Amino acid sequence: MANSVGTLVVGEHAPRRWPLPTLARLALEFVRRKPLGALGGAIVLALLLMAVFADRIAPYSYDQSIPLARSKPPSAQFWMGTDNLSRDVWSRVVYGARISVTVGFATVALATVIATGDRA
Repeated sequence: MANSVGTLVVGEHAPRRWPLPTLARLALEFVRRKPLGALGGAIVLALLLMAVFADRIAPYSYDQSIPLARSKPPSAQFWMGTDNLSRDVWSRVVYGARISVTVGFATVALATVIATGDRA
């Protein structure tokens, strides 16, 4: 019986896949239906994370002058280079995210309060 092929007995049902949690399923559905909206949400989330963890992300303080680093091009030490006052541009962008996020959310909150105000 060297040429015979054995058969493997398999149960009636294939193994059951693990169901995704509801939140993950909704998120994947949103990404499939509105990819640009998901991209915008990812950008806003990245800005929020930058704003919250600016102290840990930025290698220098936003106003710190670095000796002998005036107008340096982007490099491994200065990811976005330095300005004419020897300040790290990447650090200034990260700290600037705090202001941008604060102004953005305050503007949306104020507009929501004005738009839904009492119309007596």
